[in-house]
Amino acid sequence: MGDFNSKVGIRQTREEKGIGPFGIGERNERGERLLEYVASRNLVIGNTLFRKSIDRYWTWESPNASSHNLIDYIVTNRRDILMDVTTVPKVDIGSDHRLVRSKVRMDTRLERLRILKRPKKIRIKINKLSDQSIEFRLEMKNRFASLHDQMNYQTVTESYD
Repeated sequence: MGDFNSKVGIRQTREEKGIGPFGIGERNERGERLLEYVASRNLVIGNTLFRKSIDRYWTWESPNASSHNLIDYIVTNRRDILMDVTTVPKVDIGSDHRLVRSKVRMDTRLERLRILKRPKKIRIKINKLSDQSIEFRLEMKNRFASLHDQMNYQTVTESYD
């Protein structure tokens, strides 16, 4: 979540990824870049998934209160856990931005299982590594031995001459 300072606007085509069917305003260049990023990472902008009254969409107000924009977003890769994303209009935080709140539904049992099923740590067999190290050194010595025999060693002065 964050203040992306971009306006994604309304979804322009049904095939457009990363944006839901509900949005407000026009899209700007930063909004295009945010949508490209979201689509490339299989994310979705949660603010645009739920139908709200216009008052519950905008997150920024101009100093003279003449214009409002949706520029603060909650972006997720788990669309299925989002139940609602809305602004909190009644809380005065001393800013031109409004708080954005999201309700999520999580099955704690499944999440705990997901954490516990992390891949096991790979154990490194040091004895095997030391054997491979010796083999590697021997192979490198043999490769460079042939080069060593082919080189004519000269002093800097002889090479210069």
